[in-house]
Amino acid sequence: MTTATFYQTLAKARETEPIFYSDVLGSWVATRYDDVVRITQDPETFSSRSVFPKPTGLPGAAQDAMDFLFAKSVLVLGDPPEHGPVRRIVHEGFRPRAVAAFEPQARALIAGKVDRLPDGRFDLVSGLAFETTLAVLMRFMGIPADRYEFVREWRESSQMLLLGSAGLDTDRLLALGETYMRGVEYFVALSEERRAAPGDDFMSLMTGTEIGGRRLDDEEVVGQVVSLFGAGTESTANSLVNIVLALLEEPGRWDRLVRGDVDADRAATEGLRYDIPGFGVFRAVTRDTCFGDVAFRAGDLVLLSFAAANHDPKYFSDPDEFRLDRPVRADLTYGYGIHNCVGAAIAKLTLTLTLTALVRRFPRLRLVADQEMTYQPYSLSRVLAALWLDGNPC
Repeated sequence: MTTATFYQTLAKARETEPIFYSDVLGSWVATRYDDVVRITQDPETFSSRSVFPKPTGLPGAAQDAMDFLFAKSVLVLGDPPEHGPVRRIVHEGFRPRAVAAFEPQARALIAGKVDRLPDGRFDLVSGLAFETTLAVLMRFMGIPADRYEFVREWRESSQMLLLGSAGLDTDRLLALGETYMRGVEYFVALSEERRAAPGDDFMSLMTGTEIGGRRLDDEEVVGQVVSLFGAGTESTANSLVNIVLALLEEPGRWDRLVRGDVDADRAATEGLRYDIPGFGVFRAVTRDTCFGDVAFRAGDLVLLSFAAANHDPKYFSDPDEFRLDRPVRADLTYGYGIHNCVGAAIAKLTLTLTLTALVRRFPRLRLVADQEMTYQPYSLSRVLAALWLDGNPC
């Protein structure tokens, strides 16, 4: 499904049945900006905690991994009152002063990755996007660069456990669980080191911050690291791919960046609104409730479609157009309410700096002609398998 077709389908739903039931998802889907915002503001009725039931009966380390994940991922899977104190501590690490202090490190790291790309053709997905996003997040966290392969393998194991545990055999589950728990042990040890000898990184800040008499212990620190890696790595990498695709579908857009007619931050902002890789997030209904013309029942799931809300014509004129001159207003790419993305500033910084580096390195960048745009088979994301670019077209 092309980008245009995807958003046309959402637009039809938003106009005719703004909250509809999807048999495929087994969930209601909310498509209007106002409805999505209203639901995020009522965590007592629309809960994050009960969205995904914890798998049970898994062998050994696989069950240990699930137990840790569901117990410690308060940022993503928590509701008030336990969610608020943890979020306030984590938020300290993403304040403007901390992000500004990190920018020179991120800029140098990203420039180095871009400069190592070949002069001619390369795949943005495998050649830059994920590697850069993970490396930036590791640097921000305070994880040594030489642990990149270890962290990458750990991330892949955690994804497979979460998304595919029901279809894996015992040996594979055990292997993935052991890899995941080795990662937890490593991060706990690193948290202990940072607590004893703090640096200027995010983990050090989390171990040393106390708000309202509340501190995070080392397992809680690691739980938030797990959440941030899970929420921030693939989503930022895939956002970069979608933004570059949108900029190059009409070459004049890239040329405007090269000339300086528009800056990379504005391009990233519009790109995030125009085509976010994830459809949205689920909430679980905790009690029977009427919402407009829809009667939700306790136990129902509701998908908050940020993708559809970002194309709501009530808030965005000509929403299906990619416009570099669009007036900036609050979109829902990074969510809303108590669960809006706490790491959005680092994600946005990564995107802006990577676009800036690509424009500098490849002023004549173009899409490789006649390539087939193939999307990965993820039910809740639109993720390109590859995006081939030519940095030196004839």
